[in-house]
Amino acid sequence: MAKVKRLGTGITLMINAAKVGFVKSLTPPPKTRAKVDVTDTESLFMDYLDGDIPDLGTVKITCGWDPADTGDAAIDTIFDDVDSADRQKTFVIIYPKHLKQDTFTARILSITPAATKHDGEVTRDIEAVVTSAIARTTYTPS
Repeated sequence: MAKVKRLGTGITLMINAAKVGFVKSLTPPPKTRAKVDVTDTESLFMDYLDGDIPDLGTVKITCGWDPADTGDAAIDTIFDDVDSADRQKTFVIIYPKHLKQDTFTARILSITPAATKHDGEVTRDIEAVVTSAIARTTYTPS
């Protein structure tokens, strides 16, 4: 039986319902809070409280790029939009192995092309800042 070469991670990324080419790697956004220095002159050591507002960070994606693909072209269109409100789009990351999906809004901060490999594969790195809470739901394959 012939072996099937699998591209990417099996993770599906959709931006405003447009499927992006194969995802080679994805770093989900971290959840952090700022630390607020509450040290005073009578403190014996530095003292901090955690901030009330969480920083949802950025999501980092490395994916294949095909200039003829409508999903890949949509990324460029979103990034090039002049109106910042129009650059905020719905991202859906589907983790089929775990039957979960994350849905959130984000704005693309950068698109960095990688060097073309000897086999002609072209990839690029995308970084997007998360602008809403992340909703994790059960994924049902169709």
